[in-house]
Amino acid sequence: GGGTDPQPFARDPTPDWNPAWSFDDRYIAFYAYRSGNRELWIQPVAGGPATQLTSGNSESVFPRFSPDGDEIVYNSRIGGAMDIWIRPATGGGNARQIKLGPIAAGYPDWSPDRNWIAFQARGRIWRVPVTGGDPTAVSQLFASRPRWSPDGQWIHFFRLNTGTGVVDVWRVSADGKKEQRLTNLEGRQQGRT
Repeated sequence: GGGTDPQPFARDPTPDWNPAWSFDDRYIAFYAYRSGNRELWIQPVAGGPATQLTSGNSESVFPRFSPDGDEIVYNSRIGGAMDIWIRPATGGGNARQIKLGPIAAGYPDWSPDRNWIAFQARGRIWRVPVTGGDPTAVSQLFASRPRWSPDGQWIHFFRLNTGTGVVDVWRVSADGKKEQRLTNLEGRQQGRT
């Protein structure tokens, strides 16, 4: 009692993936196959049609709004390798690439001060200046899906324990000098039902 029934947000018959809220709670960015390829879309939370932000055979995925909501960082295969791109959140304008050389990147996320992008590559968490430059590995191996802490001092991520198959939450200082395990999950053990 007292609440309302959940309502569908998007009414397109194709699945929508990896939703990301804008920091002002006015928009949700996501990727979908609506055009036949994985492309980025943005939709007002208050309702209305979704706007396609990317197009072509680029396979654009994993959008994240900048802290001020002006831009979206994402991954795209424009030109072959999965790279990091930034474009205006409202569409229009040109996308710009953060060149990473031979590193294929995934799951980019903005630092709260907008100066850095954290991302996953080669089994580690990396960071790179938003203006481009050399990326720096900040975590040890088996790390994925980075997310900055609100104060920008830490980057949280998942780490796989290859011996047990359990995934725990960890954090690493933004400078890469200190890692800390935050959860200690048991997961499934062989022989138990």
